Amino acid sequence: MARQFLSTAVSIVLSFFAADVYACQCREREPPCAQYGSADVVFIGSVIRINLSEKEPSQKIDFSIERSLKGLSDTTVELVNYGTSCDYDFTEGKTYLVYAYRNSKRNELYTHYCTRTTELVKASSDLAFFSLPAEKRQSPQILGVLADNDKRLREVSVVASSGSRNYRTTTDDDGWFRINVPQPSKYRVRMLLPLYADVVGTKEELDKISKRMLTRTGIIIEYEAVVEPNRCAFINPPLFIDRIRYEKHRDTNVLPSPNRRLKPTQLRKT
Repeated sequence: MARQFLSTAVSIVLSFFAADVYACQCREREPPCAQYGSADVVFIGSVIRINLSEKEPSQKIDFSIERSLKGLSDTTVELVNYGTSCDYDFTEGKTYLVYAYRNSKRNELYTHYCTRTTELVKASSDLAFFSLPAEKRQSPQILGVLADNDKRLREVSVVASSGSRNYRTTTDDDGWFRINVPQPSKYRVRMLLPLYADVVGTKEELDKISKRMLTRTGIIIEYEAVVEPNRCAFINPPLFIDRIRYEKHRDTNVLPSPNRRLKPTQLRKT
């Protein structure tokens, strides 16, 4: 599966050579199982020093590795901040849990604000994930969230299908869902949104949606989710939710299962 960490987390383009003048905007961060799968390197380490570049608006951050969780065998490592608004603001002497990616063109490791990189004292949910036995941490599952910033769709029906088998759940009060599936495979995942919510995003975001279908009771969106060995599948649709109707109807947002076959309608792209 192609890595999706930027398309699911960052809504601006990172520039390697010039400072980014726009504010960094993040969508919902990936859950630990998805971020761990997409990252090239994961570690717990303390910042030894931060070196400023004289020629470029960038930084080089040197870490002492306390625990390598993926991809490292050395006791030290260097990360690069590229001078964008999405740079993670590290502090010398503090200890962090870092999810890093490799810039293959420059052979450098970097992270950014929209990843799960954080101070170790704030990484309780990630540390809980890493403390699980390997068979539970790597169990095949599909996770997702239906949200537009603080607007969260609760009790939305979600169905994952493979062949003739269906696996059903509903979103919780925070808009999240989790479906445990029997094995790594490709699954069709359908969600029935209320009529006051729809998908509006970039071409890259909307191209991941295989179908959009308008019904009398809601809007069905469908994804093809590939659950790979040792990695969960994460779905984060680019939703626009009308706030007035959301505030009026969110406590009664219980809709039937998305199981009707309808013709797809055109997706709106920005």
